[in-house]
Amino acid sequence: MRKNFEASKDRLRGKKLGFELSLELRTLLGRVPDEYFAYFISKFPQLLMYSFMALSCCARESVFRRDFYASEQLSEF
Repeated sequence: MRKNFEASKDRLRGKKLGFELSLELRTLLGRVPDEYFAYFISKFPQLLMYSFMALSCCARESVFRRDFYASEQLSEF
């Protein structure tokens, strides 16, 4: 499956998998998923909750609906 780096979810996935990270950053962040997750939780403990709250406020915006919701879920909005 080819990645579409114009889509937000594919850009985020690319960062997670280290496609765009230098060796120094990959070493700092650690292996996916455990060390990578632990790094971000230690640096930004509230990031997941604040991200959820921000997306909840923006969920009806077309750019988010297109990238983060399956087509069958779009009819609910």
